[in-house]
Amino acid sequence: MTNEIETYYSKDGRKHAVVNATASFIYVEFYHDEILVGGLEVANNSIYYAQSIAENYCNDIIQLKLWRSNEILERNLHEPGTK
Repeated sequence: MTNEIETYYSKDGRKHAVVNATASFIYVEFYHDEILVGGLEVANNSIYYAQSIAENYCNDIIQLKLWRSNEILERNLHEPGTK
């Protein structure tokens, strides 16, 4: 069973990250414009570490290599003023 621990949002509302936990691991899902763009299993670390990663993504402190299957999203993230 997966438990959603917390959700973080960027100031402009375009990005959010969800911290989830199961009995055996913690993971973070990363979204941009409501599209899932990545995920990260946070092995051997605390829930606080996962929350920090989620918050840093939403505050543009860390960036993700986007899944190549979504080239439109990748272009939009790197070209200011595009939607």
